Amino acid sequence: AAPLPRALSPGFSLKCIKDKRVPVGVTVVVAALLLTIIALAAKRCPSCPSCPSPVLPSCLENGIGYREKCFYFVEDEADWNRSQTSCLSLGAHLATVDSWQELRFLLRYGSSLRYWVGLRREGSGPWKRFNGSLVSS
Repeated sequence: AAPLPRALSPGFSLKCIKDKRVPVGVTVVVAALLLTIIALAAKRCPSCPSCPSPVLPSCLENGIGYREKCFYFVEDEADWNRSQTSCLSLGAHLATVDSWQELRFLLRYGSSLRYWVGLRREGSGPWKRFNGSLVSS
């Protein structure tokens, strides 16, 4: 006798086919969603080939580098205005101290001499940096 077609066999039911198709369908949908999310994430966050590598300032002959700054201790005597003008002619400015660590660093090199820094105030007004920004206490 010829075997019965699958649809007519005694153990066949639509429930079995339905149970097998649902997990496969869910798997396909989840895989498609994951691929879409990955593609969108890659599109939003491209690699950064144009980002420059961090460059530390190269101090000239007599400069002393600390973090991202170069300090020059000039021993020529001048008042604040002439000192600032001299620095500006070199493309620089009088030193500004931005942290306690930076102050300790500077004091190691200039503790026995007097140097001008890029701070100024008029009368009893607030201290300002060379660029006009206020110094916080």
